Amino acid sequence: MLSIGVDVGGTFTDIVLFDEEKGTLEALKTASTISNQSIGVINGIKKIKADVSQLKRIVHGMTVATNAILEWKVAKTGLITTQGFRDSIDIGKTNRTVVYDMRYVKPSPLIPRSLRAEVRERIYHDGTILVPLDEEELRTKFKRLLDQGIESLAICFLHSYRNPEHERRAREVVREIAPNFYISLSSDVVPEYREYERFTTTVLNANLMPIMDRYLKRLENDLKGIGYQSDLYVMHSGGGVMTSKVAREKPVLTVLSGPVGGIVGGSYVAEATGFKNIITYDMGGTSTDVSLIENLTPRFSTLSQIASYPIKTPFLDIKTIGAGGGSIAWLEGKNLRVGPISAGSEPGPACYGKGGNEATITDANVVLGRLDPHRPLGEEIALDPDLAYKAVNHVAREFPGYDEVAMASGILKIVVNNMANAIREISVQRGYDPREFVLVAFGGAGPLHAAQLARELGMPKVLIPNIPGNLCALGLLASDTIMNYVRTHMVHTKELNLEELRTILKEMEEDALRILTEKGISKEEVVCIRSLDMRYIGQAFELNINIPELATQEVIEKTFYDKYEMLYGHAARTERTEIVNIRLAAISQNPRPALSVKRTKVCQNVPLFQTRKVYFDETGFTDCRIYDRDLLTPEMKIEGPAIVEEFGATSVILPGQKASVDRLGNILIDIF
Repeated sequence: MLSIGVDVGGTFTDIVLFDEEKGTLEALKTASTISNQSIGVINGIKKIKADVSQLKRIVHGMTVATNAILEWKVAKTGLITTQGFRDSIDIGKTNRTVVYDMRYVKPSPLIPRSLRAEVRERIYHDGTILVPLDEEELRTKFKRLLDQGIESLAICFLHSYRNPEHERRAREVVREIAPNFYISLSSDVVPEYREYERFTTTVLNANLMPIMDRYLKRLENDLKGIGYQSDLYVMHSGGGVMTSKVAREKPVLTVLSGPVGGIVGGSYVAEATGFKNIITYDMGGTSTDVSLIENLTPRFSTLSQIASYPIKTPFLDIKTIGAGGGSIAWLEGKNLRVGPISAGSEPGPACYGKGGNEATITDANVVLGRLDPHRPLGEEIALDPDLAYKAVNHVAREFPGYDEVAMASGILKIVVNNMANAIREISVQRGYDPREFVLVAFGGAGPLHAAQLARELGMPKVLIPNIPGNLCALGLLASDTIMNYVRTHMVHTKELNLEELRTILKEMEEDALRILTEKGISKEEVVCIRSLDMRYIGQAFELNINIPELATQEVIEKTFYDKYEMLYGHAARTERTEIVNIRLAAISQNPRPALSVKRTKVCQNVPLFQTRKVYFDETGFTDCRIYDRDLLTPEMKIEGPAIVEEFGATSVILPGQKASVDRLGNILIDIF
């Protein structure tokens, strides 16, 4: 049987085909179609020439939700909430998150005040109904919102995480008026406390529902048109896959759909290679995503932000900065900056020849000879070195004594420093030493800068997987089916009723097993991970800790203290703690793709390497060996300076560094 992973990026759509019978992988890239991503997906599937009727599953990583929020091309949404709480999403947390920037402007509210309505109802914090839902007022207010042209509706009542009765009844009333209307309930999207975060997440979900529904319907119809007969799966931000049906209902779960595929893929490759502690480094055309993974366990978070709006859903912990191949070098006064502004794919870097004239990281690499202008990026985008030189020289003229080569080198130093700071933020600032981790580099631009980045951080080794430009797509196929559950249960740890805790976890587990068994997954294939959100009494935020099935109060508190000490360097082990949320993740493992890549070339009568002039700070322009990755064999040794080229990425090995090829075809660079 065949499986396909499809990851849509800003420049390319990456495809990976896994043949279970042959145990082989094929990979390719095709240009992304930003206006309608499904066109690029279908083009890629056709280009890889798979027998679509034999496809067992397609797993999709996407940027539909992310782009819609960042560009604010979302559906017109209304909000119905408890009387007196109409302005909750406007007031926010009342804190100034950016203290010293006098130019800071608070983001606009997610929904204009005219599209927010209040109804009489009230549920107390323990779930007791104080004021029944006024259904007639609800009908009147909803009809007014309809008259204003809303496409979707968010229903957010106070304390609905403890008792969702009013929200569910409100949905029934709304559907009596508009049967097929898009409705997002806070008790479904975020069934936990913290009103502002719960409201904003629910509103964003409602904003995205019509967009995601239209996109997935269009894609599913297009897939049926080419013969695909199975379910479409979508990567969610928590590191697992879900059906397209769930993605329609909870599109906010897909905000980090693409990048988390890289974390899963990086962990999968590292495990096969024998590494347990890694930092994943994914540099694409627009951004760089980094994540720290200790003992092959990605860090988990339940609160993130996009466009300054909080999202309270399960996330793999990723740090993203505006540093990609298209990041623009620009002047702020007399200072050179690189990113976060990007040329994107249209018009793209100057060397693309599509009308862009600003110097980017890609242009700098062309000027330095690290990218071969005669080798099209992704086998589709031709590079024009004259345009790259012109764009970089335009910046260099602002700095006396700098030519385009010195400026190109400076651009790379700045962006490497920016990326190093991002890695320090997820490592040093959290109590980890990056020198004890392996840097796993991928994405179209990651292997270009990995050796320089690792040297900056003192990291000893870089791992460049097979098909690094398509590793996110590979990670989609290596992902498990994961269902996440949460229930707010605030109690002092010393007063925790263990039987009540186990009952709640059992209810979550039974619900997950019911849904998974309906999909043909046996109970024996499901693994449940139980965890708690905990904090010291009086704190405002929590730590998530995993607990065994039969955990005692003593074990729970010790686990919390140990994790707190590891993260912050100390723990007050006599201070009292409390539990805020109970969580359960039900995981069903999917078939793992092979890591052997189908190579298109053989060494017979083909030279192992060629040479060209490449600039390095240590040597200036020097004759550099250029290897074709398809010709590399296990146990091969490479001495820097050297460059390894393949269809989706270019790897740079600096002077003085040594690299080798392992049994799986991964490139391992020893930095020192």
